[in-house]
Amino acid sequence: MKTLVLGDILKAIEGELIFGDEKFIIKSVKKRPKVFKKGTLYFHFHKRHPITSEFNLNKQSIVIVSEQTFDDEELGNTGMLVKVENIKESYEKFLDYYRSLFNIPVVGITGTAGKTTTKEMLTHILSIDRKVQSTKRSLNAVALNDQYLLGIDDETEAAVIEMGVSYPGNLRNTGKIFKPQIGIITNIGIAHLEGCKTFEAYLQAKAEMLQALSYGGKLILNADDDNIKLIDLSSFQGDVIYFGQGAACHYRACNIQYCDRGLEFQLHCEDDTYSAFISGLGYHNVYNALAAIAAAHSLGIEIQVILNRLRSFKHLERHNTIYTGLHEATIIDDTWNSNPTSAYAALKVLKEIANGKRTIAILGKLQRLGKQEEAEYVKMGEYLAMSGIDILITVEKEAELMGQVALEKGMDISNVLFAYSAEEVEKILSYLLNKNTIALFKMSLDKMNPSYRKLLQKICKE
Repeated sequence: MKTLVLGDILKAIEGELIFGDEKFIIKSVKKRPKVFKKGTLYFHFHKRHPITSEFNLNKQSIVIVSEQTFDDEELGNTGMLVKVENIKESYEKFLDYYRSLFNIPVVGITGTAGKTTTKEMLTHILSIDRKVQSTKRSLNAVALNDQYLLGIDDETEAAVIEMGVSYPGNLRNTGKIFKPQIGIITNIGIAHLEGCKTFEAYLQAKAEMLQALSYGGKLILNADDDNIKLIDLSSFQGDVIYFGQGAACHYRACNIQYCDRGLEFQLHCEDDTYSAFISGLGYHNVYNALAAIAAAHSLGIEIQVILNRLRSFKHLERHNTIYTGLHEATIIDDTWNSNPTSAYAALKVLKEIANGKRTIAILGKLQRLGKQEEAEYVKMGEYLAMSGIDILITVEKEAELMGQVALEKGMDISNVLFAYSAEEVEKILSYLLNKNTIALFKMSLDKMNPSYRKLLQKICKE
């Protein structure tokens, strides 16, 4: 965090200094009661928590911002006090003030699938020659926005922010904090219906990217995604940049081929053609790369430089990661997260790289589908029956319906198996796996019993 002077903050949040020193230097900002270090600005949201020495406040070492008024004796001579009318509004004003201190490019990335990989690719490209602040792993909850913002300091030269959508308004609020000038939508599928309720509401929640960009800047879109085409762009006044495989795309991929370490493809951009390589599996990762390339190019980096940097990008763990495992079987670990969009993509990868081997799909619960869960399981079961996957193993009760529908649609009863524990999955795979099989694990492993993680680690190490 950039160090600040209390007097400047007072003006920004319209606070009244009851007692203290306007020249005091602020080194950190907190809004939850804890042991504070010297130089902390504490926004007193938790009114039920008394301001007492139990918070280990050292005299004249922290500043308390509160709607309440305390005298020096009540505070135990422990800190300074700033009085505000509304603590929530004051905190928002502070965040807005802090963001205004930095004139740096900010890229916001959303999408049903691929946003973490795209974010990591772009961060990798930019980090070669500049300091980049980015969200960590897939941790994109709105509650984490302020700590990511406060991670920006005078040395930061760019920010890449993954913008999740659990409820309508999430993306808009994230945009208000970070004020991105470039926005990416990787794709829009079925997800987060527990919070958005309907697909239409989820689509509009993703379309909040336009508001996040203040209807200007640069909007980078997947031209091949049918749902993105449903977004009304009539109010957008900035530049719309398309990536995909169509001839009209600004960044177009063709001749996509698997190679030993990943995927090779030809990139067409501005009447020039380039040879490109990315690590990882699946055509969907080419789309992620195209989005990252478009954003990096928009930030002034030459295409060939971008592609050179992408070659050293290491594919993310548990994103279609390949192992030689138990009985020399090929194992695909795609257990980072599971929703319909990513599950269909993973099943496609399974078929693409099978090369004549017997295919096994081990599928767990599809996450956050709300009232649409049953309908999506039915669709998945129908797809599995037609996909040509040799063996289906459903894991836990929630995923059972996929197998039942697959059977109803004609999949052989001997090739659809139901498991309700890691031990059962292990027992089934112990006689199915061999050097002529390839097995996909597709589930949200972090949301499951730890025994499944141990099982996957065991199978991959064998």
